[in-house]
Amino acid sequence: GIPKDLFFERLDPEVRAAVLAAARSLEALGAVVEEIPLPKIHHAGPASFAIIASEATAYHEPYLRTRAAEYGDDVRARLTTGQFVLAHQYLKAQRARQVIRAEVDAVLTRVDALLTPATPVPAPRLDEREVSVDGVTQDARWWLIRCTRPINVTGHPALSVPCGFTSGGLPIGLQLVGRHFDEATLLRIGHAVEGASPAKGRRPP
Repeated sequence: GIPKDLFFERLDPEVRAAVLAAARSLEALGAVVEEIPLPKIHHAGPASFAIIASEATAYHEPYLRTRAAEYGDDVRARLTTGQFVLAHQYLKAQRARQVIRAEVDAVLTRVDALLTPATPVPAPRLDEREVSVDGVTQDARWWLIRCTRPINVTGHPALSVPCGFTSGGLPIGLQLVGRHFDEATLLRIGHAVEGASPAKGRRPP
């Protein structure tokens, strides 16, 4: 199943081409590939923020009081924001998590796995703070977690496998998402993708 909602919105053209080529290679091997809707997946970002920020802050709170200088500025700033997540916001995020998980579970009764980009953009440079795609500029870290974060929220098993390279030689990965406790199917599909990939046996320069 290819979920167009969120995962295929605002993609680098080379990433899109490589991931869709991988889907076609699976079809050539006998798989049935279809588009599937996941409209509620858009709520994963806000839900993830409320859950992660508050839980991470709760865990690190004693160390932030006694060893704050040992944290990097960016990490300390993110942990501090968790102090402003209210209890009712955290509970709403947990309820949203259940709704999103149920939607993915329902789709996975019709298909064996979901196929998405692992990241919507090629790997940015370490000093690259922002990345632009389709005229939208965001923090580089936001782009790098956009496709994996929703699946972290639902807790479904996921696998990232190489599926090609950009014209500049950067690796491109796709994400496969499977049913709970069905990692074996996911690994079989991943093995098939890797076997048919133009990235097989190739390393970035």
